[in-house]
Amino acid sequence: IVFEIDNVNQKYNPDNPQGLYKYLLERQEIKVKYGFKIDKEIEWINAGTFYTSEWTAPQNGITAEFTARDLLEFMTDKFTTTSTNITLYDLALEALTLADLPLNSDGSVKWIIDESLQDITVTIPEDFDYTIAEVLQLVANASRCVLYQDRTGMLHIEPISNVLTDYIINRFNSYKAIISFVGNDPKIYQSGDDLGLHKKITKKGNKHLR
Repeated sequence: IVFEIDNVNQKYNPDNPQGLYKYLLERQEIKVKYGFKIDKEIEWINAGTFYTSEWTAPQNGITAEFTARDLLEFMTDKFTTTSTNITLYDLALEALTLADLPLNSDGSVKWIIDESLQDITVTIPEDFDYTIAEVLQLVANASRCVLYQDRTGMLHIEPISNVLTDYIINRFNSYKAIISFVGNDPKIYQSGDDLGLHKKITKKGNKHLR
């Protein structure tokens, strides 16, 4: 992702000794959320977790531009191993450990590997020359799994599932639909150019929910 931050006060100017530029580091965690305004409230939905990779703040510029990437940013190095016969689970574990990924706030690792990969053993050829990211994709392909990063920043190697685990769009994720279902939406009377008057609620929904 690429985003800009207001830099009118020159906080991100590299020539500002009191600024924040000196505190910027590669791979600092950034959590992105989408905000949906519903009446006077804002509903926040996780969009993803990313890590800073590049930034620029032109001298006297009014904005600072940042580029952030997902966990694959940590996996461009060449994969090395001394193993010859290894399960796909251990191969993925070696690759993820070599990537030196940041930990979660509770100290746990940022990956989930399906246990079924422990039942598949492969032989590593002598000319096995791939990056860490490529090894993980090969493991996923060989085990008929998918490799992906979820919205919370966790990396998964798992079989494809028919179960929806992400944000589900249905009638109950619509504020207006929920209000209408319950029957708390007001009746609107409109005539000609009159914008309409809000009277009593419709009570057309489930009375027990009201």
